[in-house]
Amino acid sequence: MSFIHIKKQTIRRGDVPQEVFAVSAVALTTTQGKKLIPNPAGTETCVFTTFEEAEEAVRRAGFDYIYEGQKYYIAQVTKVEPPRQTVYQGPASILDAIPTLMERLQDREPAAVANAAYALGELGAAQAVKPLMTLLGHEDGSVRKEVAEALAKLGDHAIALLRTAFYEARRSREKNANHIRLTVVNTYLEMTHSRRELLVEVLPQLVEALSDESWLVRSQAALAIGHSARFFREDGA
Repeated sequence: MSFIHIKKQTIRRGDVPQEVFAVSAVALTTTQGKKLIPNPAGTETCVFTTFEEAEEAVRRAGFDYIYEGQKYYIAQVTKVEPPRQTVYQGPASILDAIPTLMERLQDREPAAVANAAYALGELGAAQAVKPLMTLLGHEDGSVRKEVAEALAKLGDHAIALLRTAFYEARRSREKNANHIRLTVVNTYLEMTHSRRELLVEVLPQLVEALSDESWLVRSQAALAIGHSARFFREDGA
């Protein structure tokens, strides 16, 4: 695993010095414009106003990091334990929101769709798996991110559909086919944080994804395999 440096710097805004945290990044072109993704091989720079923001961005990109000469590992800084039960256990009145949240998956505003996907994942709404699957190739990256996280939480109900979607997208010539395959692989990557018990089931497809035509799919597949290997070592598998 490559390490990425988080560097504390001081910049001046007018006459006021301000402490920021810089991280090397690669630039991706999306429908919303250029997006910077933390990467140790990148030639661009992401600048964050707090260390916590920089650390979270690096963690989400899947890299261990070095800060002020000290090495930090994702497994050490990630506090989230894999839930064995994803169904929401709180007040029943919140569950009443599920039908409306599912309707919001068709909203015209990407932010509304992304937030609905997040909520459905938190609620463990198995009935939302198929509607979420239709969003794997959504044009908005924030929507795809939340869909991947939600489907990872709903893994038991989604895993067979995810496999099928990946294979169909490999054969498809539709313009969003790359997005679909990338979202599936990112869902598997999210499982390394929330549903580690499902990793054995998705590893064969991740290995296949290493030869995908999209470098982003290949990259995320390698990252997910690396995370999986770490967890298997820790568990003595």
